[in-house]
Amino acid sequence: MKKINSIKRILSLILVLSMAFGIAFAKEKKDEKEISYLNRNDNLEILHPKYERPARKDIVVVGRIVVEPTEDMEFYFKTRDVLEEKMANNDLYRVNYQTYIYSSDEFFYATIEKPKKRDGDELDFTVPFTYYIHGSNKLSLYLPINFTFDVSDDTQYVYLGTMVVTTIGDDFTVKSIDNVDEYDDALKFLQENVKTKKEIILERANYKF
Repeated sequence: MKKINSIKRILSLILVLSMAFGIAFAKEKKDEKEISYLNRNDNLEILHPKYERPARKDIVVVGRIVVEPTEDMEFYFKTRDVLEEKMANNDLYRVNYQTYIYSSDEFFYATIEKPKKRDGDELDFTVPFTYYIHGSNKLSLYLPINFTFDVSDDTQYVYLGTMVVTTIGDDFTVKSIDNVDEYDDALKFLQENVKTKKEIILERANYKF
């Protein structure tokens, strides 16, 4: 219980700072391909290929992000000139260094390099995410996520958890963050989507701040 409360407090600080900028238009040039896709399509569903298993020098971090605004989103769709029919679309999000987009009911698959021996066994997971409410780039949030946790030489897959972010107000201030354990579903996701014949051992992240 203490671990969950610590996670909530730290995540709240991180996300309050990031969301203070409000909902913004996505402007990065590297995002143009994804944003163009979001603008062109009403049926926002991207099928991902089977993922490659991590190399010996890499670790895969698995988790999920869900943002739940308490504001009337219909108002924002009208004021930001978003097509009304997009209200039925799932939220989307992406790991900013990747080229594909996840639905909010999907787990992300983020491959990062293991720490060097001289740096010890702590893995620094500092990865920005962009979250698209109802799949609209006109209702996007920038979420810089940062966790540090121990890994061993044998670690290949780490489960971060599902971060459910509840926001309030028209500036989308964070009201609460719950870290929900969906370990069994995350393991099943890996077993079905990673190209490997080896047993997948998914470790839970032991957070440090």
